[in-house]
Amino acid sequence: MRAKLKDIKADLRRRMHWPISQQGKWLSQIVGGHFAYFAVPTNIRALTAFRYRMVDLWLRSLRRRSQKDGATWERSRS
Repeated sequence: MRAKLKDIKADLRRRMHWPISQQGKWLSQIVGGHFAYFAVPTNIRALTAFRYRMVDLWLRSLRRRSQKDGATWERSRS
């Protein structure tokens, strides 16, 4: 999981200036594929941790886009 998150972090840096909707679509494909591959009945805690860390990485990437940052946890949940 750490290796995948490290790859996602590097990809987010490369895709930082993409429109947010395209980033979201790309990340939803990543999460969907990860869940489809690793989803077994006893693995929900690891899947939840992966999704949480991925959203955190995306939020940090969005915050780096501008000095006038409006990205918050509350906005990212809506």
